[in-house]
Amino acid sequence: MNALQLRHLKRFCQRNGLDTAEIDSRISYSENKDHLGTLVPRNLEDLVVQGEAQLEQYMTEHFLTFYVSCILAGEMEIEHAALPARSKPFSLREYANF
Repeated sequence: MNALQLRHLKRFCQRNGLDTAEIDSRISYSENKDHLGTLVPRNLEDLVVQGEAQLEQYMTEHFLTFYVSCILAGEMEIEHAALPARSKPFSLREYANF
């Protein structure tokens, strides 16, 4: 394999979320490409399962960000978080009871 072919294979790995260690320098470019192609999910069911797993991982690692984005998107309604309507502007002095 020449440097251009190796670079192409590395870009293929990056685009598809594969580890570049999967590239074997002892075999030809086409054999490497065939091997990497088998590692990329091809059918819709595999993609859905992979996407659900990634979403679940994101929700556990970034639960607050996910929660706020759901609220902003209108996917969740929180009645207790609604602020009462104010007839006058907020005053820190009044709030602190000075």
